[in-house]
Parts: sequence; structure tokens; C-alpha cells
Amino acid sequence: MPDENEIKAKTGLKKGIGIAGKILKWGFIVLGVLTFIVICLGVYMIKKDDDRGADPAKMSSEAVPVSAVELWTAYEENAARADNTFGDKFVRLTGTVTHFGEKRGTYFLDLEIPVRIYFKDSEQAKLAGLVKGQSITVVGNCGGEIVYPGEKDHFFPEGSDSFYLIIEDAFLE
Repeated sequence: MPDENEIKAKTGLKKGIGIAGKILKWGFIVLGVLTFIVICLGVYMIKKDDDRGADPAKMSSEAVPVSAVELWTAYEENAARADNTFGDKFVRLTGTVTHFGEKRGTYFLDLEIPVRIYFKDSEQAKLAGLVKGQSITVVGNCGGEIVYPGEKDHFFPEGSDSFYLIIEDAFLE
């Protein structure tokens, strides 16, 4: 049977550090690296969110002008091409209000074509002054998200059978 010194020589273990100690050491190293990655990703996502919604003037100046009909038609014809043009970009969208709603404290409205616009909280007072049938212009983020009635816990008006495009973090111009 090998003695303690032979085992240490074969396994590379130093005196006083057993297998459990080595595992613990590497466990802390891996945990530290993972923590660093998570913190970096969190900072990046917070910065990205801040950049998106912090400056309405910047959003407005970068916005791609498009009507609700043009936007919806672009996604209906070819979603990949529409994503290249509008996806994850700010759009200046014009359309006619057909439906108002609120979901978990976030106000939204639908336009004459299946486009749903979710507004920033600061827009509540302006939204209160709108009426159905009114033409509006909004600026918001077109994430290219297409939602079908019944998906993702979205509520859609009775009789909706088409997909909806989602515009987020919008404000009225």
C-alpha cells in the first residue's frame, strides 16, 4: 500500500491541501469568474436600457418615419427584410387610434392596422386626451416582435385573428 508521500507525489497535492481543498479553490475561482460575467452583463443591459429611453430628442432624431400601414405591410410581406429596416430601431409611426388599454400598469393603444404601442409611464396625461379615430404620431422602439392573439399574455380586441406588431417605450409627438 502506498504511503502518504507517494500519494502526494502522484496526485500533485501539496502538503496541507487535500483534494477537497483543491476543489474548493477551483470552485471559488469559477464562481468569481461567473459573478464577474453576470455583473458585466447587468451593467451592459442597464446602460442599453438607459440609452434607449433616456433622451426623447435623440430617439426622435434617429426615428425612421413610417405609417402604421407601411410598417405592418412590410412585416406581412417579409419579416426578415422588415427587421433589417425597422427591427430594434426607433420609428416615427403615424396612424389612427382604434383601441385603448392598460396592462399591469402600462398603457397602450392599437392603431387601424394591427400595431400595438406601449407607452412610457410619463405619457399617461397625454394619452388621456386622445380619442378613438384620432390621427397620431408616436416615436418608439420597433423590436420587430410579432405577437398573435393569445400569445405572451397579451390582450387583443374581440375578433382579432391577425398578428400584431409591438412598439415599446413610445411617446407622443
